[in-house]
Amino acid sequence: MRSHKLLNIYSNLLPGLEKVYVFPHIERSSRFNKYMSLLYRDLLKGEESSSVIINSASFFSPSIIVRRWLTEKSVVHHHWFECRDIISLLNAAWKLMWLFIYRLSGGKIIWTVHNKYPHNRKLMRTNSVLRFLMARLAHRLLVHCAEATRIMTSILRVPPEKFSVVEHPDYQVIRVPRETALRYLRKHYSPGDILDRRPFFLMFGYVARYKGNTEVMESFSAVNTEGA
Repeated sequence: MRSHKLLNIYSNLLPGLEKVYVFPHIERSSRFNKYMSLLYRDLLKGEESSSVIINSASFFSPSIIVRRWLTEKSVVHHHWFECRDIISLLNAAWKLMWLFIYRLSGGKIIWTVHNKYPHNRKLMRTNSVLRFLMARLAHRLLVHCAEATRIMTSILRVPPEKFSVVEHPDYQVIRVPRETALRYLRKHYSPGDILDRRPFFLMFGYVARYKGNTEVMESFSAVNTEGA
């Protein structure tokens, strides 16, 4: 179980662990991507350990360091880490500053490296510096497969021993009969009888420009036209 493996990583990094601070906020980030809620589901329910508290936020509060000074045994686990504009750049710089102080105070830091590079390809040089610094601040880097360790070792310039693999959580899939699915699509997405008159395709996941949705639709339309 992924949550059990994650808890073992936390506990091995800091024996006697009391609290894990997770960034970004689990519930807010799960509105468009269920990754965080699926990963922490069992820990939040207390099914894996009733002694470790999971606390999530979007903004790093200096109170985390104060509690660390008051001997709270905590780990900070940050998912993703990038900037897209001046606001997110300031937020990243703020986090790095406090994470540095947090580490000096004896806190442990984990970073899950989700992507080889930021998907939006903005501020690439700035992101390269930020991610380089984050990789050195973190005591442990998590990735989703062994191949990602090989790739990110050279990009972040850290030894492979610093990585641990925690597989991507499974997205829950409910299979339904074809006619049931068509009725749902007609009701929620398709005006009139368009599904009965024209071919259609489904794309799963959050719709974003970097995923090439437009290119896929153009290719699909071209193939469909040629076959007409």
